[in-house]
Amino acid sequence: MKITHADDGRIVYTFRQSWIGSFLRCPELARREAFDPDFVSGGSDATAIGTAMHAGAEHNLRESATFDECLDKAVAEFDYETTLPGFRYVQVAKRDTAITQVMNTLEVWYHQIRPKVGIPISIEDKFSVELYSDEHMVIMLNGTMDCVDDHGMMWDWKTANDKEKYGQRKAWEYQRWAVQPTVYTYAWYVLSGEIVPFTFAVALKGKPNQDAQFLAVDREQHHWDWLAEQLRSVINMYATMGEAGPWPLNDQHVLCSPRWCANWADCKGAIIDSM
Repeated sequence: MKITHADDGRIVYTFRQSWIGSFLRCPELARREAFDPDFVSGGSDATAIGTAMHAGAEHNLRESATFDECLDKAVAEFDYETTLPGFRYVQVAKRDTAITQVMNTLEVWYHQIRPKVGIPISIEDKFSVELYSDEHMVIMLNGTMDCVDDHGMMWDWKTANDKEKYGQRKAWEYQRWAVQPTVYTYAWYVLSGEIVPFTFAVALKGKPNQDAQFLAVDREQHHWDWLAEQLRSVINMYATMGEAGPWPLNDQHVLCSPRWCANWADCKGAIIDSM
């Protein structure tokens, strides 16, 4: 969440999809990410593996690079991610294991996902679009889309350890409330005038040669209207509670743990010393 002012005096609230996701999981964590300059959330091996796989995929889509060339790019990206402030190993204990998982996920993307993708017409393109405005404020959405192809498909690459994370058992959850497809399909609609289907394309990390997973999510106007309503409620809360916090504390998610949340020690962990 970023707050600026337009030339006409209206307040401009800019939201990234990832921050909206943080807020929906825990408003207090999102507040610290947005307004506490001393707070460093940091990445983990899990996020770095995903970022690395994305780098390898982008290299192929832009340059028609071979698998080995894409893997070199992915490994270099992983190593860079480990140098950033706050990085920590969470799911694996050492680099070698993580690099194996980078290779496993990239192989799935290269051999199983890439053949289903048409000619890319948008690759890792950044966007900034207006979602809502009135006489007092403007709500903007920022982000980066993985890929849109000439078949009219929007793709988002994911990595996962658990085959059920994007599996059929949980598909209804993404269809009902996943915010990423809402933000990205809206941005594409504003930029192109097209309503496109959104597909999570998932590569599992644990073992080589696992089947890729595909989860399609549909979004249209009423989903975008609901997102605007949600964000107006965030703005109202901000206007009432300010930047200093705390904002509402939510521990109803698996990521509320010392393993995953950099705010744990200053939040629930300051009161409860165990899960």
